[in-house]
Amino acid sequence: MALRKADNLTQEKLSEKVGVKRATISNIEAGRQQITVHLLYKFAQALHTEVSAFLPSIEELSSNTQDSESHLRNLLEQKDAGDITTNSILKTIKDSNNDT
Repeated sequence: MALRKADNLTQEKLSEKVGVKRATISNIEAGRQQITVHLLYKFAQALHTEVSAFLPSIEELSSNTQDSESHLRNLLEQKDAGDITTNSILKTIKDSNNDT
């Protein structure tokens, strides 16, 4: 949401750029909807940024427990990268941070 607002984009304008409904933008920003890697790239392009802007830093990842790192590794090694969602990765990180 911060990137969208920094570009002075409404949810409606961003939805037009990305090619989804405005309600989808609202649901993603509120954490009610998962986002595919493919859509993540569309958001990065629409917001004139890199995909890495949406992902945790190396430092954040390295501070997680070995179990969450193992889970993240498994997610990233899935045959079809399209099955990986940003929310699944972020949930793993959040769960790990709650365990520490």
